Amino acid sequence: EKEEAAWLAHQQQLKASLLRSISHDLRTPLTTIGASADLLSSCALSQVQQSRFAKGISEEASWLKDTVENLLLLSRLDHDEVRLDKEMVDLDEIVEQALAHVNLNVKKHPLQIEIGPDCVGFLDGRLMVQVMMNLINNAILHTPEGTPIQIKGMKKEERVVVDVIDEGPGIDEKQRACLFEPFAQKSSVFADGRRSMGLGLSLVKSIVEAHHGTITCLNRDPGTCFHIELPAVGEEYETSDFKY
Repeated sequence: EKEEAAWLAHQQQLKASLLRSISHDLRTPLTTIGASADLLSSCALSQVQQSRFAKGISEEASWLKDTVENLLLLSRLDHDEVRLDKEMVDLDEIVEQALAHVNLNVKKHPLQIEIGPDCVGFLDGRLMVQVMMNLINNAILHTPEGTPIQIKGMKKEERVVVDVIDEGPGIDEKQRACLFEPFAQKSSVFADGRRSMGLGLSLVKSIVEAHHGTITCLNRDPGTCFHIELPAVGEEYETSDFKY
C-alpha cells in the first residue's frame, strides 16, 4: 500500500510538472506569434523587419509543432502497456522521414549521413522516426549555425547501431547526470529544449528501451554523440512496458 501510494504521488507530481510546463511554455510562443502577426498586418515595416517577424513566427510555430507531437506521444506512452508494431525497416528511410519534419534550421547545418546498406532492423518505424527527429532537433537547437551534424548507422552482428553527432559546446557533468529526465526546469537547462519542458530526450530513452535497446550520451572534442544500439531481430508484435 505504501509503494502504491508513493507511485500515485509520483504520478501526480509528474502531471503537475507537465501542466506547469505547458502553461508557461506554450504561452510564450503563442504571445510571440500573435504580436508578430499584429505588427505584420498593421504596420509599415521594412523588408528586413518583415523578414525578421516572419522568421520568428516560423520558429515559434515549429517549436509548438514539435512540442505537440511529443505530448501526443507521451499520452500514448502513459498507458501501462503499449504494443510495438514492428516490421523490417531500413534506417535510411527512417532518417529520410525524420529530416522531412525537423526544425527548418536544419538547412543551416551541413548534414553528413552515412548509413550502411544492410542497416535494417525489426522496429516500430513510426516511433523510431520520432527518436531521430528529437535527436536531430536537439543538435540543431544547441549547436552554432554552420557546424555539421552527422548521422551514422551500421549493422553490427544482431544489432543496429546509430550515432547522432554534433560539434556544439558539449554537455557538462551536471546536465549529463539527469539528461534523460522529463520536465526540466529553466534553472537547469537540459539539452533537449531551450524552454523548460524537457520531453524530447526522455521520450527518446523511453522508446529505445521499449525496443530493448540502449542509449548513451558521449562527449566529444568538440561536441556530443548520442549512441543508440537496438536489436535487429525480434517478435513482430510485442507488448512493452514504457517506463516514463
